[in-house]
Amino acid sequence: MRRFVVGLALLLVVAQPAWTGGPARATASPTVSATAARLPLGPAGLPESRVTRSPAPGLTLTTITRGFRDAKREFWTIGINIPVGPVQPDPDPNAAQGALGTLEKATAVAGQLMEDPAVARELAARGWQPRVEPVDYAPRLIGYPGGLIGYTLRVGRYPAPPPADDPLLTALAAAGFRTSLVYTGQDGRPDDTGPWVVRALTVDPRVFRGRIGSSVGDAVSGRETTSDLARKAGAIFAVNGGYFVIGSGDGTPGVPVGLTVVNGTPLTAATNGRAALLLRHGRARIQTLSSAYRLRIDDDEHLVDALNRPPGVVRNCGGVGGDRPTERPVHDFTCTDPDELIALTPTYGAAAPSGGGIEVVADSRGVITDVQPRTGQPVPAGSTVIQGIGADADWLAAHAAIGRRLHLDPAVTDADGRRVRFGPGDFVVNGGPRLLTGGRVTIDPVRDGLAHEDPVLRLPPSALGASFGYAFFVRGNPRTGVGIDRRGRLLIVQVDGRQENLSQGLPLKEFADVFKALGAVDAINLDGGGSSAAVLNGRLISSPSDTDAQGNRIERPVGDALVITPGREISQRTPT
Repeated sequence: MRRFVVGLALLLVVAQPAWTGGPARATASPTVSATAARLPLGPAGLPESRVTRSPAPGLTLTTITRGFRDAKREFWTIGINIPVGPVQPDPDPNAAQGALGTLEKATAVAGQLMEDPAVARELAARGWQPRVEPVDYAPRLIGYPGGLIGYTLRVGRYPAPPPADDPLLTALAAAGFRTSLVYTGQDGRPDDTGPWVVRALTVDPRVFRGRIGSSVGDAVSGRETTSDLARKAGAIFAVNGGYFVIGSGDGTPGVPVGLTVVNGTPLTAATNGRAALLLRHGRARIQTLSSAYRLRIDDDEHLVDALNRPPGVVRNCGGVGGDRPTERPVHDFTCTDPDELIALTPTYGAAAPSGGGIEVVADSRGVITDVQPRTGQPVPAGSTVIQGIGADADWLAAHAAIGRRLHLDPAVTDADGRRVRFGPGDFVVNGGPRLLTGGRVTIDPVRDGLAHEDPVLRLPPSALGASFGYAFFVRGNPRTGVGIDRRGRLLIVQVDGRQENLSQGLPLKEFADVFKALGAVDAINLDGGGSSAAVLNGRLISSPSDTDAQGNRIERPVGDALVITPGREISQRTPT
């Protein structure tokens, strides 16, 4: 995710998987370190090695490999989804749906398995029984008791993932059971042995004279790989950025979900209540930032719900103006709002959303040139389009007229309600949750909407309940995050995951512990999973968890990237 200058140091651990075709380019030969403090992952005494190199003066890149695959203890198995009601489709192929339930439900579904003749026959032939297993090791976090959070239902033991035509999988599908393939070494248990591959980059502010910022590519909408964004920016190093829309039902694909500021210009709205990463002229800060956007037409003012997204759909929630079912953040869930004003700028890239309501077009001076239905035309260069639906469309129609002047104020405020002003060279990258504050682990799953079972949210049955938190922050996943140490140096950490022979990935609490071990006092989680990627001198050096139809690992296109460039300016300008 995104520019920065002198005054930062980054520690990012980078492993070099063999499949990348060779070592990444560097200005110095890598060195092996055996003296650094070991990572707090798994049991004490696990093997650990480190390779350090300097991609440029003031940048130190370290690859840490720890642990080993215990094939006798860890294996592939079939997870049986426990019904949780109609499940909202999730475009992320790795999302767990209904994997966790109560003991009563898990036991009942286990009984249903044995009542199906074909399933029972396959299990008997292999000597297997359904296993109802407690998930009783969830971490204790702020507002989250941890411990026992539910039960999983699993069958079988395989040394490698079974093929799609495995007779047991076929029988389960025919009987109507929804299944997933699970590697037990990624369950996130405290005694897991790995392996783990962690990448850490350090930028020494006393030496490095480049810049750290962000790039959304050619437009706010659309998706590009971190590798492509890095090459366009001329980056020495880059990692994936914040959360973004994947499916068209949740908004416009590629649009960052949360506040995005590029070169001082706000491009999207905040997920209010969540922390974000602010990069400002040699300083990094993790802050809770909120949108307070307003539209003024002559002397009348009105709330603007967001920038550069379709009206009515709020991915990750955390919006304003009456979002349903909540205005609190809910991760990987889409809230709705029937009454909204949305501002679109040429940076949006895609054609303006069409549908009911009206839109107003204003030129570069703010003079209204058109008042029309939402026809789906591109945003004219140098213009601003205001779209309204529901009651807000009525307000817009009553106040907008050709020749009148409008003014859009994209104000951003901090946790104390004070306005945060941005200038050229300032960047904001969305993320969450906050991992560390003042040297303490401060993960708050309820505040950040990771606990879908929170009854206060009033989520419909389509939410994933306890299964979401189990998949997101209890199990091991690929991760990307940013921290700051006591000397103001920036620490970026990227971890491979979901690959049993290379790296299992980390639970969220362990990810925070890694930052703490590396010296960070403040840290924030960025997007992870299949989005997690690290690029050095234009080459992907991480191993993606996404695969294509043939099983080949592929880099996921993302919404934005954090880029470290050698000069004082990022090659790619803010899109216009």
